Amino acid sequence: MNVQNYPSHQQFQQNVKHGITTLYAEGKIKSITHYTELIGKMFLSDLTDVRQLMTPHYSSKPRGSLPRDPAAMLRSLLLMKQTGEHSITRWVQSLKNSDVYATLSGFEPDNVPGIGTFYDFISRLAGIDKQTENQRRKKTVNFKRKPSKKLKQNQKLPPKHPDIVNKMVNRVIKYENQPLHLGQQQLILDIFSQCFVQPSAAKKLLGDTQKMIISGDGTLINTAASPYGKKICDCQSKGIYCCDCKRIFSDHNARWGWDSYREIYVYGHNFFEIVASNSHYDLPIFFIKTQAQRHDGVSSVVAVDKIIKFYPHFKFIGFLGDSAMDNYGFYRLLNHHHIEPFIALNETKSGQFVYQKLHIDDNGSPICPGRWQMIYAGFCPDRMRHKWRCPLKAQKSFPAVNKQTCQQFDYCTPSNYGRTFYTYQQDNVRLFTKTPRNSQQWKTIYKRRTASERSNKRKKIDYQLEHDRVRCDYQWMIRYALAAMCQHIDAWYDIAKQQFIELCLSWEQQNKP
Repeated sequence: MNVQNYPSHQQFQQNVKHGITTLYAEGKIKSITHYTELIGKMFLSDLTDVRQLMTPHYSSKPRGSLPRDPAAMLRSLLLMKQTGEHSITRWVQSLKNSDVYATLSGFEPDNVPGIGTFYDFISRLAGIDKQTENQRRKKTVNFKRKPSKKLKQNQKLPPKHPDIVNKMVNRVIKYENQPLHLGQQQLILDIFSQCFVQPSAAKKLLGDTQKMIISGDGTLINTAASPYGKKICDCQSKGIYCCDCKRIFSDHNARWGWDSYREIYVYGHNFFEIVASNSHYDLPIFFIKTQAQRHDGVSSVVAVDKIIKFYPHFKFIGFLGDSAMDNYGFYRLLNHHHIEPFIALNETKSGQFVYQKLHIDDNGSPICPGRWQMIYAGFCPDRMRHKWRCPLKAQKSFPAVNKQTCQQFDYCTPSNYGRTFYTYQQDNVRLFTKTPRNSQQWKTIYKRRTASERSNKRKKIDYQLEHDRVRCDYQWMIRYALAAMCQHIDAWYDIAKQQFIELCLSWEQQNKP
């Protein structure tokens, strides 16, 4: 595929201007400003690099006509997502009925791609070979019923294998110098990085890329495929109507997973996403697709290992996660990469433990012999330790502590400075974090963890991801990636909105019919 045969992004913009103004001058559209938002978003989406990235996925010697422009195909899919359409069939009909949509996609209004062309392009994006995919669709899979045991709200499905996170961390650290392997997600993530994440970083929408604090979280997507599959056994002829024999599934990688927020089992897929938490627009920068039953603690290990290799020019200094990532193995992985963890404690693992003859509470604060929480007195960089003081001597912060309420005051220490205590991070990376858990700084940083939840909300609510109703895993991967790309486009348009409002107004004034 010769990329020089396709128009540049500047030529595309000129074609859009000429096409839209012509439609307006001929009276085929009533107002250009009605399409200001779509025009602005397509103008800002420079997808030139898509052609070079997708060249290996096209024949070097095409037999027929020139393949459709990959940049225009992807732009059209993004436009479909922006307009709220979920069906490829209906979108093709919209392109045929609306000259505006065809022009904004980069097509001639009388020569738009067909339904099969779009599906073929999606297969190329996902790195799917048609022959291999047809064989996979005929493959039989064991039938697994919906689990009957329900969990509590915000309770995650436990990992299938005990101590799996520690084992994975050991393996990840051992083979950290191995090249990155992303499988079918390689191409779509390369496009996502070069055409969306990098431009957002250049526009300073991700914060300081050399001091990035990232947030990770998983979300379940309900597939449109049936969880019952198609029976191929002869049990029914024998009078057996309820069997667990192997079946053919249209979405053979879908599994049952527990949605802790909605408190229901979901048959589908899990996406673990990493968001730039310092971004004002909660922009995603990386994601992986996993099976629905996989624990987020397991997915987080894989995601962190891959994102460090995928963005070697970014510097990650902090990771924000919920209690599903509260695992000693994951803390060890973050410390290995010099990433400071800000992770909520798992309530099932709560409880005091003794450290150097003093009890430690769930926030990592020592409890003095008088049963008072000791006062944090700062970090000692020379010895890499945290200092804690007697609460009585720091009674400005704790006025309720006095000689009458502290029964151990006369026996604790003869020092006028009061008893001091030191905690070392290497002794317990989970509780003795670099930034103390009960400090205001830790709480302020951890508030940004909700960036992941807002990013998931954008996809599932604003872009109605589960309304796409597709029935295979690679289709879900592409639909999820399109929604993530649209988040970046929305952020670009938000900072340049006024510019395009004035541009479209000038087009109307110059081309009034």
